[in-house]
Amino acid sequence: MKIVLAIPTYKRKKHLSELLSQVVSQGFYKIYVLDDGSGLDYSDLEQTYSSVEFVYGSNVEPARNRNRILDEDMGDVVFFVDDDVRLRSARTPSIVSRVLTDHPAAAIVSARVSDHQGKPVNFWFDHETNPLFRWVEVLLGKQFLLGSAFDVPYISVAWVLENAFAVRSDVFRQLGGFDPAFRKFQEGPDLCKRAILAGYEVAITDKIKAQHTEPYSAFSLSQAPRYVISSIRWYWKHNIRRLLRPQRARR
Repeated sequence: MKIVLAIPTYKRKKHLSELLSQVVSQGFYKIYVLDDGSGLDYSDLEQTYSSVEFVYGSNVEPARNRNRILDEDMGDVVFFVDDDVRLRSARTPSIVSRVLTDHPAAAIVSARVSDHQGKPVNFWFDHETNPLFRWVEVLLGKQFLLGSAFDVPYISVAWVLENAFAVRSDVFRQLGGFDPAFRKFQEGPDLCKRAILAGYEVAITDKIKAQHTEPYSAFSLSQAPRYVISSIRWYWKHNIRRLLRPQRARR
């Protein structure tokens, strides 16, 4: 399989430089840097990493910026890795290829991600949810899976975060990429939901390990309002609106 690496970035040149130094020798078919109109000068990085293609455009925010890959050669699989994530696995393309070959029903496969302190990221559950509304599941008696539950070669899940996952290129085109209505946050869970509705699997593998080097931005006060809005939008799109449709049809 031809595995393409897509790195969305915005005004984090130091992070980007560190990530590029790590991934250029991993064997990706192509590497794209998707700059979200940051206005930074990357000429030194372009010279240092001549095999990397830099894609520029105006500031359109994360979902639309990621969708810029739709206009490029996506090979067979696109592996999205945020600029502040570091791959802790060598020869990642080979691993992605093996996992997707062994699991043909899978459309999206996430790395096993840890946070900036090295602790397992615990935002994946065995049932469909959104991290903002954990209290709803607590009230309903739902049980969360511990991070250690994902220390397996392959586990099917309801959704994954978008900071380090591979998606089959044909499926990504079929789904129309990320929904730009999610200007920031929840674009990954939304893509996973649509993939599952289209009949595909979403999974996590511990064969690929990655680490998020920054604190999760949804927990910052400045980003909290956008996180809440995106979460409400997710529930409206995938739960509330679907409940209302039958009533409208009867009318």
